[in-house]
Amino acid sequence: MIRNDQEFCAAQRQLERVEAALRDLHEALYDKNPQRFELFAEGYVADIARIRAEIDQYVGLSDALVPDLELRMKGRAMGGVPPPVSVLARVSEHWRAAVSKAATAVGGQLDLLLETGRAPAPLSSACDFGLASVGGGSVTLRLRIPAEVALFPELSTRGAVVKGLRALALALRWADASEPPEARQLSVDKRVWSYVSAEAAKLCPRPHSALETVDLSGRVLDGIGPVRFSAGTRSRLLKLAAAPTEHPETMEGRIRAVDLDKRKVVIRDRVDDQPDVGCAYGASLDDDVRRALDRRVHASVLVDTGPDGRPIRTRLMAVDLADES
Repeated sequence: MIRNDQEFCAAQRQLERVEAALRDLHEALYDKNPQRFELFAEGYVADIARIRAEIDQYVGLSDALVPDLELRMKGRAMGGVPPPVSVLARVSEHWRAAVSKAATAVGGQLDLLLETGRAPAPLSSACDFGLASVGGGSVTLRLRIPAEVALFPELSTRGAVVKGLRALALALRWADASEPPEARQLSVDKRVWSYVSAEAAKLCPRPHSALETVDLSGRVLDGIGPVRFSAGTRSRLLKLAAAPTEHPETMEGRIRAVDLDKRKVVIRDRVDDQPDVGCAYGASLDDDVRRALDRRVHASVLVDTGPDGRPIRTRLMAVDLADES
Protein backbone atom coordinates (compact mmCIF):
# COMPACT_ATOMS: atom_id res chain seq x y z
CA MET A 1 0.00 0.00 0.00
CA ILE A 2 1.26 3.47 -0.93
CA ARG A 3 1.12 5.80 2.08
CA ASN A 4 2.72 9.05 0.85
CA ASP A 5 4.02 10.93 -2.19
CA GLN A 6 7.53 9.54 -1.78
CA GLU A 7 6.25 5.96 -1.98
CA PHE A 8 4.02 7.02 -4.88
CA CYS A 9 7.04 8.20 -6.89
CA ALA A 10 8.93 5.01 -6.01
CA ALA A 11 5.99 2.91 -7.22
CA GLN A 12 5.93 4.79 -10.54
CA ARG A 13 9.65 4.10 -11.06
CA GLN A 14 9.17 0.43 -10.14
CA LEU A 15 6.29 0.16 -12.60
CA GLU A 16 8.45 1.60 -15.40
CA ARG A 17 11.21 -0.93 -14.68
CA VAL A 18 8.87 -3.93 -14.66
CA GLU A 19 7.12 -2.79 -17.86
CA ALA A 20 10.51 -2.33 -19.56
CA ALA A 21 11.58 -5.82 -18.48
CA LEU A 22 8.35 -7.27 -19.90
CA ARG A 23 8.91 -5.48 -23.22
CA ASP A 24 12.47 -6.86 -23.41
CA LEU A 25 11.20 -10.37 -22.68
CA HIS A 26 8.54 -10.02 -25.39
CA GLU A 27 11.09 -8.88 -28.00
CA ALA A 28 13.49 -11.68 -27.12
CA LEU A 29 11.11 -14.61 -26.78
CA TYR A 30 7.59 -14.11 -28.12
CA ASP A 31 8.23 -14.72 -31.83
CA LYS A 32 10.34 -17.80 -31.08
CA ASN A 33 8.16 -19.44 -28.45
CA PRO A 34 4.85 -17.72 -27.46
CA GLN A 35 3.95 -20.40 -24.90
CA ARG A 36 7.28 -20.01 -23.11
CA PHE A 37 6.87 -16.22 -23.18
CA GLU A 38 3.47 -16.49 -21.46
CA LEU A 39 4.98 -18.73 -18.79
CA PHE A 40 7.91 -16.40 -18.05
CA ALA A 41 5.72 -13.29 -18.28
CA GLU A 42 3.28 -14.32 -15.55
CA GLY A 43 5.37 -12.84 -12.73
CA TYR A 44 5.87 -9.55 -14.56
CA VAL A 45 2.17 -9.25 -15.39
CA ALA A 46 1.19 -9.93 -11.77
CA ASP A 47 3.63 -7.28 -10.52
CA ILE A 48 2.35 -4.73 -13.04
CA ALA A 49 -1.26 -5.38 -12.05
CA ARG A 50 -0.41 -5.07 -8.34
CA ILE A 51 1.56 -1.84 -8.69
CA ARG A 52 -1.05 -0.26 -10.95
CA ALA A 53 -3.78 -1.16 -8.47
CA GLU A 54 -1.82 0.46 -5.62
CA ILE A 55 -1.27 3.61 -7.71
CA ASP A 56 -4.93 3.77 -8.72
CA GLN A 57 -5.99 3.42 -5.09
CA TYR A 58 -3.61 6.15 -3.93
CA VAL A 59 -4.73 8.71 -6.54
CA GLY A 60 -8.42 7.85 -6.04
CA LEU A 61 -9.12 6.07 -9.33
CA SER A 62 -10.04 2.66 -7.91
CA ASP A 63 -13.68 3.41 -7.16
CA ALA A 64 -14.19 5.23 -10.45
CA LEU A 65 -12.76 2.30 -12.41
CA VAL A 66 -14.98 -0.38 -10.86
CA PRO A 67 -17.61 -1.42 -13.47
CA ASP A 68 -21.16 -2.53 -12.73
CA LEU A 69 -20.12 -6.08 -13.63
CA GLU A 70 -16.91 -7.55 -14.99
CA LEU A 71 -16.50 -11.04 -16.46
CA ARG A 72 -13.05 -12.53 -16.87
CA MET A 73 -13.11 -15.74 -18.91
CA LYS A 74 -10.16 -18.12 -19.15
CA GLY A 75 -9.51 -21.14 -21.30
CA ARG A 76 -8.26 -22.34 -24.64
CA ALA A 77 -11.13 -20.60 -26.46
CA MET A 78 -9.71 -17.29 -25.24
CA GLY A 79 -6.12 -18.05 -26.13
CA GLY A 80 -5.88 -15.97 -29.30
CA VAL A 81 -4.98 -12.28 -29.31
CA PRO A 82 -7.62 -11.20 -29.97
CA PRO A 83 -9.92 -14.24 -29.71
CA PRO A 84 -12.23 -15.03 -32.64
CA VAL A 85 -15.14 -12.61 -32.99
CA SER A 86 -17.50 -15.59 -33.05
CA VAL A 87 -16.40 -16.56 -29.52
CA LEU A 88 -16.94 -13.05 -28.16
CA ALA A 89 -20.33 -12.74 -29.87
CA ARG A 90 -21.52 -16.10 -28.52
CA VAL A 91 -20.44 -15.33 -24.95
CA SER A 92 -21.97 -11.86 -25.03
CA GLU A 93 -25.28 -13.18 -26.38
CA HIS A 94 -25.46 -15.90 -23.71
CA TRP A 95 -25.00 -13.32 -20.98
CA ARG A 96 -27.42 -10.83 -22.52
CA ALA A 97 -30.14 -13.48 -22.73
CA ALA A 98 -29.55 -14.93 -19.26
CA VAL A 99 -29.38 -11.59 -17.46
CA SER A 100 -32.45 -10.17 -19.21
CA LYS A 101 -34.49 -13.33 -18.48
CA ALA A 102 -33.35 -13.53 -14.86
CA ALA A 103 -34.19 -9.83 -14.43
CA THR A 104 -37.66 -10.42 -15.90
CA ALA A 105 -38.29 -13.41 -13.61
CA VAL A 106 -37.06 -11.66 -10.46
CA GLY A 107 -39.11 -8.61 -11.46
CA GLY A 108 -42.29 -10.60 -10.98
CA GLN A 109 -42.95 -11.37 -14.65
CA LEU A 110 -42.11 -15.10 -14.75
CA ASP A 111 -45.49 -16.12 -16.19
CA LEU A 112 -45.11 -13.60 -19.02
CA LEU A 113 -41.59 -14.89 -19.65
CA LEU A 114 -42.73 -18.52 -19.76
CA GLU A 115 -45.50 -17.57 -22.18
CA THR A 116 -43.40 -15.52 -24.62
CA GLY A 117 -39.94 -17.03 -24.06
CA ARG A 118 -38.39 -13.54 -24.29
CA ALA A 119 -37.54 -10.66 -21.99
CA PRO A 120 -39.04 -7.21 -22.78
CA ALA A 121 -37.07 -5.42 -25.52
CA PRO A 122 -35.92 -2.47 -23.33
CA LEU A 123 -34.54 -4.88 -20.76
CA SER A 124 -32.84 -7.01 -23.40
CA SER A 125 -31.15 -3.90 -24.82
CA ALA A 126 -30.04 -2.87 -21.34
CA CYS A 127 -28.13 -6.15 -20.99
CA ASP A 128 -25.70 -5.67 -23.88
CA PHE A 129 -22.04 -5.95 -22.85
CA GLY A 130 -19.25 -3.55 -23.69
CA LEU A 131 -15.84 -5.08 -24.45
CA ALA A 132 -13.29 -3.63 -22.03
CA SER A 133 -10.09 -5.54 -22.75
CA VAL A 134 -8.65 -8.61 -24.42
CA GLY A 135 -5.53 -10.48 -23.40
CA GLY A 136 -3.80 -13.75 -24.18
CA GLY A 137 -5.55 -16.59 -22.39
CA SER A 138 -8.42 -14.47 -21.07
CA VAL A 139 -11.14 -12.05 -22.11
CA THR A 140 -12.64 -9.34 -19.94
CA LEU A 141 -16.16 -8.04 -20.60
CA ARG A 142 -17.83 -5.22 -18.72
CA LEU A 143 -21.54 -4.61 -18.39
CA ARG A 144 -22.56 -0.97 -18.45
CA ILE A 145 -26.09 -0.60 -17.15
CA PRO A 146 -27.92 2.35 -18.78
CA ALA A 147 -29.84 5.10 -17.06
CA GLU A 148 -33.22 4.52 -15.44
CA VAL A 149 -36.07 3.58 -17.78
CA ALA A 150 -39.51 2.60 -16.50
CA LEU A 151 -40.08 -1.10 -17.18
CA PHE A 152 -42.50 -2.80 -14.77
CA PRO A 153 -44.63 -1.14 -12.11
CA GLU A 154 -42.26 0.21 -9.43
CA LEU A 155 -39.22 -1.27 -11.20
CA SER A 156 -36.86 0.51 -13.60
CA THR A 157 -34.57 -0.98 -16.22
CA ARG A 158 -31.50 -0.48 -14.06
CA GLY A 159 -33.21 -1.86 -10.97
CA ALA A 160 -34.37 -4.93 -12.90
CA VAL A 161 -30.91 -5.61 -14.37
CA VAL A 162 -29.22 -5.28 -10.97
CA LYS A 163 -31.72 -7.70 -9.39
CA GLY A 164 -31.26 -10.17 -12.24
CA LEU A 165 -27.47 -10.01 -12.04
CA ARG A 166 -27.46 -10.50 -8.28
CA ALA A 167 -29.84 -13.45 -8.53
CA LEU A 168 -27.59 -15.13 -11.13
CA ALA A 169 -24.49 -14.45 -9.04
CA LEU A 170 -26.14 -15.91 -5.93
CA ALA A 171 -27.18 -19.01 -7.86
CA LEU A 172 -23.65 -19.48 -9.23
CA ARG A 173 -22.04 -18.88 -5.85
CA TRP A 174 -24.33 -21.11 -3.81
CA ALA A 175 -24.33 -23.93 -6.34
CA ASP A 176 -20.87 -24.75 -4.98
CA ALA A 177 -21.95 -24.36 -1.35
CA SER A 178 -22.64 -27.34 0.90
CA GLU A 179 -26.09 -25.95 1.70
CA PRO A 180 -27.74 -24.09 -1.22
CA PRO A 181 -29.98 -21.18 -0.18
CA GLU A 182 -33.68 -21.46 0.34
CA ALA A 183 -35.87 -19.33 -1.88
CA ARG A 184 -36.66 -16.90 0.94
CA GLN A 185 -32.99 -15.95 1.21
CA LEU A 186 -33.22 -14.68 -2.38
CA SER A 187 -36.51 -12.85 -1.76
CA VAL A 188 -38.11 -14.84 -4.61
CA ASP A 189 -40.41 -17.85 -4.73
CA LYS A 190 -39.16 -21.33 -5.58
CA ARG A 191 -40.38 -21.18 -9.19
CA VAL A 192 -38.27 -18.08 -9.81
CA TRP A 193 -35.29 -19.65 -8.04
CA SER A 194 -35.53 -22.75 -10.23
CA TYR A 195 -35.78 -20.63 -13.39
CA VAL A 196 -32.80 -18.44 -12.41
CA SER A 197 -30.76 -21.56 -11.60
CA ALA A 198 -31.49 -22.96 -15.06
CA GLU A 199 -30.43 -19.69 -16.70
CA ALA A 200 -27.26 -19.55 -14.59
CA ALA A 201 -26.37 -23.08 -15.71
CA LYS A 202 -26.37 -21.89 -19.33
CA LEU A 203 -23.55 -19.46 -18.47
CA CYS A 204 -21.23 -22.14 -17.10
CA PRO A 205 -18.52 -23.86 -19.16
CA ARG A 206 -19.51 -27.30 -20.41
CA PRO A 207 -17.40 -30.34 -19.53
CA HIS A 208 -14.26 -30.63 -21.70
CA SER A 209 -14.99 -27.28 -23.40
CA ALA A 210 -12.32 -24.75 -24.35
CA LEU A 211 -13.75 -22.29 -21.81
CA GLU A 212 -12.54 -23.36 -18.36
CA THR A 213 -13.42 -20.76 -15.71
CA VAL A 214 -15.32 -17.47 -15.39
CA ASP A 215 -14.73 -14.86 -12.66
CA LEU A 216 -17.35 -12.23 -11.79
CA SER A 217 -16.75 -8.99 -9.93
CA GLY A 218 -18.14 -5.47 -9.86
CA ARG A 219 -20.41 -3.02 -8.05
CA VAL A 220 -23.58 -5.11 -8.33
CA LEU A 221 -21.92 -7.91 -6.37
CA ASP A 222 -21.53 -5.83 -3.21
CA GLY A 223 -22.42 -8.09 -0.29
CA ILE A 224 -21.99 -11.21 -2.44
CA GLY A 225 -18.32 -10.95 -3.31
CA PRO A 226 -16.35 -12.21 -6.33
CA VAL A 227 -17.72 -15.38 -7.90
CA ARG A 228 -15.82 -18.06 -9.83
CA PHE A 229 -17.57 -20.92 -11.62
CA SER A 230 -16.74 -23.80 -13.96
CA ALA A 231 -18.23 -26.91 -15.54
CA GLY A 232 -18.75 -28.46 -12.10
CA THR A 233 -20.95 -25.52 -11.14
CA ARG A 234 -23.13 -26.20 -14.19
CA SER A 235 -24.00 -29.76 -13.20
CA ARG A 236 -24.97 -28.71 -9.68
CA LEU A 237 -27.14 -25.86 -10.97
CA LEU A 238 -29.01 -28.19 -13.31
CA LYS A 239 -29.88 -30.39 -10.33
CA LEU A 240 -31.13 -27.36 -8.40
CA ALA A 241 -33.19 -26.18 -11.35
CA ALA A 242 -34.77 -29.61 -11.82
CA ALA A 243 -35.84 -29.91 -8.18
CA PRO A 244 -39.65 -29.77 -8.00
CA THR A 245 -41.48 -27.02 -6.13
CA GLU A 246 -44.24 -27.97 -3.69
CA HIS A 247 -47.58 -26.15 -3.75
CA PRO A 248 -50.11 -27.14 -1.04
CA GLU A 249 -53.74 -27.09 -2.20
CA THR A 250 -57.15 -28.09 -0.87
CA MET A 251 -59.50 -29.79 -3.34
CA GLU A 252 -63.14 -30.77 -3.04
CA GLY A 253 -64.42 -33.65 -5.13
CA ARG A 254 -65.26 -37.35 -5.15
CA ILE A 255 -62.73 -40.16 -4.68
CA ARG A 256 -62.84 -42.53 -7.66
CA ALA A 257 -60.68 -45.13 -9.39
CA VAL A 258 -58.79 -46.27 -6.33
CA ASP A 259 -55.79 -48.55 -6.95
CA LEU A 260 -55.03 -49.96 -3.52
CA ASP A 261 -51.97 -51.89 -4.69
CA LYS A 262 -50.24 -48.86 -6.24
CA ARG A 263 -51.82 -46.45 -3.74
CA LYS A 264 -53.29 -44.11 -6.33
CA VAL A 265 -56.65 -42.34 -6.52
CA VAL A 266 -58.43 -39.93 -8.84
CA ILE A 267 -60.37 -36.94 -7.50
CA ARG A 268 -63.35 -36.33 -9.82
CA ASP A 269 -66.52 -34.24 -9.85
CA ARG A 270 -64.60 -31.25 -8.52
CA VAL A 271 -66.25 -27.91 -7.86
CA ASP A 272 -66.61 -25.46 -10.76
CA ASP A 273 -66.03 -28.32 -13.25
CA GLN A 274 -62.30 -28.35 -12.58
CA PRO A 275 -60.34 -31.20 -14.23
CA ASP A 276 -59.82 -34.58 -12.59
CA VAL A 277 -56.63 -34.96 -10.57
CA GLY A 278 -54.67 -38.17 -10.03
CA CYS A 279 -52.89 -38.50 -6.67
CA ALA A 280 -50.48 -40.88 -5.02
CA TYR A 281 -50.74 -41.47 -1.28
CA GLY A 282 -48.83 -43.17 1.53
CA ALA A 283 -49.64 -46.28 3.53
CA SER A 284 -50.84 -44.18 6.46
CA LEU A 285 -53.88 -43.13 4.40
CA ASP A 286 -54.99 -46.67 3.40
CA ASP A 287 -57.98 -46.76 5.78
CA ASP A 288 -59.03 -43.16 5.07
CA VAL A 289 -59.00 -43.78 1.31
CA ARG A 290 -61.12 -46.94 1.65
CA ARG A 291 -63.73 -45.06 3.70
CA ALA A 292 -63.73 -42.18 1.19
CA LEU A 293 -64.27 -44.30 -1.94
CA ASP A 294 -67.13 -42.87 -4.05
CA ARG A 295 -67.80 -40.20 -1.46
CA ARG A 296 -67.36 -36.46 -1.54
CA VAL A 297 -64.24 -35.27 0.29
CA HIS A 298 -62.01 -32.36 1.17
CA ALA A 299 -58.51 -33.45 0.07
CA SER A 300 -55.24 -31.81 1.15
CA VAL A 301 -52.67 -32.33 -1.59
CA LEU A 302 -49.14 -31.26 -2.49
CA VAL A 303 -48.61 -30.40 -6.17
CA ASP A 304 -44.98 -30.68 -7.34
CA THR A 305 -44.23 -28.38 -10.28
CA GLY A 306 -41.19 -27.96 -12.48
CA PRO A 307 -39.41 -24.69 -13.41
CA ASP A 308 -42.05 -24.02 -16.09
CA GLY A 309 -44.86 -24.20 -13.52
CA ARG A 310 -46.37 -27.39 -14.93
CA PRO A 311 -47.41 -30.14 -12.47
CA ILE A 312 -45.05 -33.09 -12.22
CA ARG A 313 -46.94 -35.12 -9.61
CA THR A 314 -49.66 -34.67 -6.99
CA ARG A 315 -49.57 -36.29 -3.53
CA LEU A 316 -52.58 -36.80 -1.29
CA MET A 317 -51.65 -35.79 2.27
CA ALA A 318 -55.03 -35.91 4.07
CA VAL A 319 -58.65 -36.64 3.25
CA ASP A 320 -61.82 -35.69 5.16
CA LEU A 321 -65.40 -36.57 4.29
CA ALA A 322 -67.45 -33.62 3.05
CA ASP A 323 -71.14 -32.85 3.63
CA GLU A 324 -73.11 -34.66 0.90
CA SER A 325 -76.25 -32.59 1.44
